[in-house]
Amino acid sequence: TTEIYPLSLHDALPICMEWSVELVLRPGSTVLEQHVRLSNRNDVRQRFYWWSNAGVRVWDDSVIQYPMRYAAEHGFAAIQKWPIDAQGKDLSVIKNQTDGPVSLFVHGSREEFMGIWNPHSNTGTAHFARYDELPAKKIWSWGVDADGLDWRNALSDDNSAYSEVQGGLFRNQETYAYLQPRQHISFTEYWMPVRELGGISRANLAAVAFLDRKNDSLAISLNVNQKFLGATLRILGGTKVLLTENQDLSPDKTWTKSVPLPDTTSTKYTFELQAKDGSVLLRQTEGEYAWTDDSNIKLGPQPNYVIPPENSRTEDDWLQAGDDRELNGDKLAALDIYTAALKKFPTSFELQKSTARLLCSLKRFEDAEPLLAAAHARNTTDGEVSYYQGLEFEALGKGPEALDAYQAAMRSPEHRAAAALRIAEYQSRHKNFEAAQKSIAESLAATPDDLRAQEVQVALTATSGDPQSATKQAQLLLQKFPNSAFLHEEAGTPDLAHLAADPYRVTKIAGEYVRLGLYSNAIKVLSRTYPSVPADQHEPGIGLPQDNPLVIYLLGFAREKSGESGATADYARA
Repeated sequence: TTEIYPLSLHDALPICMEWSVELVLRPGSTVLEQHVRLSNRNDVRQRFYWWSNAGVRVWDDSVIQYPMRYAAEHGFAAIQKWPIDAQGKDLSVIKNQTDGPVSLFVHGSREEFMGIWNPHSNTGTAHFARYDELPAKKIWSWGVDADGLDWRNALSDDNSAYSEVQGGLFRNQETYAYLQPRQHISFTEYWMPVRELGGISRANLAAVAFLDRKNDSLAISLNVNQKFLGATLRILGGTKVLLTENQDLSPDKTWTKSVPLPDTTSTKYTFELQAKDGSVLLRQTEGEYAWTDDSNIKLGPQPNYVIPPENSRTEDDWLQAGDDRELNGDKLAALDIYTAALKKFPTSFELQKSTARLLCSLKRFEDAEPLLAAAHARNTTDGEVSYYQGLEFEALGKGPEALDAYQAAMRSPEHRAAAALRIAEYQSRHKNFEAAQKSIAESLAATPDDLRAQEVQVALTATSGDPQSATKQAQLLLQKFPNSAFLHEEAGTPDLAHLAADPYRVTKIAGEYVRLGLYSNAIKVLSRTYPSVPADQHEPGIGLPQDNPLVIYLLGFAREKSGESGATADYARA
């Protein structure tokens, strides 16, 4: 059957990007684990970006100990040497930062750790992340000029200073990327304390070590992050072993050793920590790190492509200009650019697709329709075009055409999961629950860890006559996704105080039910009387959900769709 604008409200309900951070302290370990998940719950692609930022207290003699020789400015505008700047100042020491804040990104290093050492307190902080997961590093410091000292007073109760140890996904903080619908990215960062070492030469999940030449000796200091019984500690000069020692190591004790060096000029010495089974836990050779060869580093201003004026732009220039605005969150400016570009290149497939995709994300489906039709006529195998056609057809009440488009999109691996989920929601709204369950199973087969799809599967299981299995499934999933308010609802354990603090938490759950046509479930969530919460647990000026006009309006919509009385009164009250 064809309905006229059946999804005008369904598709207006908020579905957002979602991030979660799980912090774990394990017994017997000094390491703070930070498990991060960034997920696109939306039905259109969304930009994303990530930087962790730890404010670490510093003193004037504190030392930034990042394994880098070169640093990049914001926007990758220029590359400079590190730590000695053009004026000959060692910027790794806080007291030397006399020319304003230091805000630089690591360049030309593939190392996986960074840290700050404080001689004042004989302590430090180290960060570790696998390079293939989280490669970017940044240091920020207020500096010690007049403004920097003013900030100490403004930002602390005791006139203390801090620097920021930052880890990120992309090379700088001007760079964004896209997550497609049903896509997520997960990674782990680790933070660890450092104490009584004198500095940081190497940090990993096993230990933190510092190597220091003193007179004609090599001093080694080591913090292990967990107990290692029967560990072997070695100091080597090339293939010659200077020291071998077996120890039971534990985090509460710092191991130190000083070894006279037979050659203090040409030999670099290596410290090695081995587990009882002989596996290497940590290894560091003096001054050796995973650095890019100097021949591949270009100092000074960096060449960045500048998009030419409109009268001399190529089709690719227009696409890049529009994409840049999208990535920076200015969708309306991006649409203006794409619209102007289409006047110059009206048959451009990429411009048609980019403009239509953006129009769909702005809910302007009628405007997207002719562009998607033209793009599809050019390439019937483009899964992205088919997927956005599905969104457009569905929003304009063309159900059969939407299903055909989604099925075509499912033949594209990148959009299979998203298209299958939309099919499942459509089938559920039309009471075809068996087909809906099959479709959501196909979505999960493509992206097994997609939380939204798993929430839908639980709701469909309950609706299909097996509420006990649905409850057990929800309880099991909550062990992995404890923040899912929808799963708590399905498990029968809603956190009413948490929901009361923000009406949008309520509309998010209800909206998911509305998309599935489970209007009675939505009514239950929307019609509750939520408890009052302390003022410091909700945003200022936000009332309770039962007094929020959008909650009441959505309640009226759910009642109208279910045939329940009271919709007119809800609309009037809203």
